[in-house]
Amino acid sequence: MPFCVQCGARLEDDAKFCTVCGAKQPIVEAPAYVPAAEEKPAEPQGYGYAPSAAYGQDRQESFGYDPTIYSAGGGGGTTPPGKKKGGVIALIILAAVVVLGAAAFLIYSLTAGGKAPADDPVLGVYSAQKAETNGMTISIRTMWKNGFTIELKKGGRAALNVDGKTGSAKWKLDGNRFTIKGSGIDCSGTLSDGTLILENVLDSGITLYFAKDGVPSLSQAPASAAEKNVSGLYNADKAVAFGRECEISDMWEKGISIELKDDGTCGISINGINTSGSWSKSGDTVTFDVPGFNMDGTLKDGVLILENVYDMGVTLYFTKDGSMRPDAASSSLPESASEYGWWNGDWYGWWYISDAGGRYSSSDENWVDLSWDACARISVDGSRGHFECWDEDNDFVAAGDVIFSAGLSDKGCMSSQSVEFWDYKVPANEWSADPGDEDLKAYPNSIVIFGRYQDPESEGSWFDYTIFLRPWGVRWEDIREGTRPEFYTNWYLPLIEAGESMPLEFDLPD
Repeated sequence: MPFCVQCGARLEDDAKFCTVCGAKQPIVEAPAYVPAAEEKPAEPQGYGYAPSAAYGQDRQESFGYDPTIYSAGGGGGTTPPGKKKGGVIALIILAAVVVLGAAAFLIYSLTAGGKAPADDPVLGVYSAQKAETNGMTISIRTMWKNGFTIELKKGGRAALNVDGKTGSAKWKLDGNRFTIKGSGIDCSGTLSDGTLILENVLDSGITLYFAKDGVPSLSQAPASAAEKNVSGLYNADKAVAFGRECEISDMWEKGISIELKDDGTCGISINGINTSGSWSKSGDTVTFDVPGFNMDGTLKDGVLILENVYDMGVTLYFTKDGSMRPDAASSSLPESASEYGWWNGDWYGWWYISDAGGRYSSSDENWVDLSWDACARISVDGSRGHFECWDEDNDFVAAGDVIFSAGLSDKGCMSSQSVEFWDYKVPANEWSADPGDEDLKAYPNSIVIFGRYQDPESEGSWFDYTIFLRPWGVRWEDIREGTRPEFYTNWYLPLIEAGESMPLEFDLPD
């Protein structure tokens, strides 16, 4: 159904004049806009794999696992074809980001609005600075590579540019309450002093923050007198990952430091790579507005604490003089959410085939000694959890429910409960990964999973596999080069040295 080119009212398909404002309509029918978010993805080769975006919420307390979402056709019961290079992974970074991705085409239908005088100071271009959801800050560039702007024009009209796609809208301002309304959209928030805030955009739970061009960006205001006495150079002294203490040098060989300046700007050095931005402080909360480093932390008694840095589950502790005061650090250490919290988080390593039979050891297709780099994610809820693993081809390897119990060390032992490896159901307790195993003492912070795959479609065809993993961010210098994952040096190392969190797909160098 078309809309009036003058006022935006809905019209019949063959309308030549608007029934609301009387404006003549163009004869040529405008092409329908098909959003990229709804385009059918290319059929994956091998097993396309999509890691979960939020374990605790979409699984609730059961950690329920639906194996059909991992099948090649998505309908269950489909046998995976032979392992091939170049599989396609379906990314789900944040469910809310997916919802906002669809906003680009919905915004085109905004119609209702209000008016403002031509010289109204609120008129102008507002650029999105950051997004927040569930207490987490998301970079706008992560959601829209080319940004998101709203230009408020006279007469209640607005022009939008969402990731390079343009549209129009109607807006109104009542006091400091700002509203943009239209078919399928009802966004509202506040507009004051050059800052526009849109709340719960598209019912996604996301709040967007915009700053008017020519007005200092969010958090760009100079530091107040109360903030000046905390300015200085803060060096990271300590890291805690999922309840366990780590050395800063294990994650960033050249360290990480933050310099807070009196003018509200800051400089950040991560493993020798420098960047800059702004900072502000409200009470004990300090906010950083830095490209790639938009996050909040606490600053009290000379100790700066940043939690869940880069979504890695890592808490960093900084002090101005570069030496951690044990009393300050221990009083702020997060309580472990689980007795088995060591397992919780992201992992990297490889999986390989040690022995095989049937079609997997034939003269035409011998899989013995083949290996692939792999990433995994483990979530823990008490003594239960969920395991997901995918490899360098972005193919599904294994996923399902696991259980934790006492082991040979204080880290405990992880066992399979309801897991699938490809299309094969792993017997309960076949997996028994214990980091306290005698064979792993020379390789701390490591887990090894052994299993056998039985091909349901080819009787007598099988292979034995091993999955070797270490927490994301750990360096492997203690393991000789020939036995590290193939892409450790030119893919994994550059990512962790840049402070990147584990990506949900492999984008390997040529």
